[in-house]
Amino acid sequence: MKRTTNENPEIIDLDEISNSQSGSTSNKRSWVWNHFKEIEGHAICQVIIKNGQICGKPVKKDKSGSTKMYHQHLSDIHRLSNPNLRKKTKMHHMDIKKWSTSGQLKPKIELNSETLRSALVYMIADCDLPFAFVEQKSF
Repeated sequence: MKRTTNENPEIIDLDEISNSQSGSTSNKRSWVWNHFKEIEGHAICQVIIKNGQICGKPVKKDKSGSTKMYHQHLSDIHRLSNPNLRKKTKMHHMDIKKWSTSGQLKPKIELNSETLRSALVYMIADCDLPFAFVEQKSF
């Protein structure tokens, strides 16, 4: 097909398109972006505080692009942590709330002479203590 001389082709600047797309869809995978709004070199905290207002504290961006400062603000000021880490962390300690309602404390290991002797031997070996340690009056 032959183009006539009156038709002007539309020029598309590919650099302009790629720059506008990369700026609007940056790769934000961290959980902290649920609590911050990014504005010109810093981010504004969007956490709702006690009186129902937004925190609004600006947190400066790290030069490396790290979210460490955002993590620190959320942890120190609002006591928020990564929800995925809380799910992965297993509780090995007894739940105080559960214990207070049941009123029973059940240790994981039964304490008897054999388990106590085993624990003492382990402590002496692990701490590199002399066996005379158990013969002292204070023990």
